[in-house]
Amino acid sequence: MLNNAEIAYSEKGDEETMITNFKKRKLRKKTFIKVSADWSSFEENFKNKSNKDLVHLIITSKINKGTAAMLDRNEKLYKHDFVVQLMSLPEYQLC
Repeated sequence: MLNNAEIAYSEKGDEETMITNFKKRKLRKKTFIKVSADWSSFEENFKNKSNKDLVHLIITSKINKGTAAMLDRNEKLYKHDFVVQLMSLPEYQLC
């Protein structure tokens, strides 16, 4: 979503029904949601937060030592680039 990506979705049924239907046939019609990030709003809301502060706001689980070292190396990135990296981490994906 943060890189203006398209997200595929289906309006039909629950997950089990969707999986069953998918196995039986391929989707004939693909539907997409177009998203875009409001980085100016993000920058305004988090202007007083450092990248290190953002780690603790965004990732609530314990951070792997290797991941922590990588984040320390990338602490000087622009705030929105740093947040995109945070949201790409397994620690964020699994919260």
